[in-house]
Amino acid sequence: MVEQQEFVPGMVIVQFKDASRAQETIRILEQYEEITFDRMLFDDDALRIGLFTVPQGQEQAYVEKIGQMDNVDIAELNGIGSFN
Repeated sequence: MVEQQEFVPGMVIVQFKDASRAQETIRILEQYEEITFDRMLFDDDALRIGLFTVPQGQEQAYVEKIGQMDNVDIAELNGIGSFN
């Protein structure tokens, strides 16, 4: 029996507190070799939500690490499915 995961492996969703500082926060995150910015899922002047690739099997650790950043409102597992 194959165990079904409740999230997309290797993906983390990040909502930024200050949309105007989102690009700055993305640059900081990408300084970590293991984190790659994939794309914006929602992008306007009031709200920016980004999709990031992190090492598979370490998603929860990265959610916790990213969630502690000053400009991050929410970091969570991508439990809503793939956007490909």
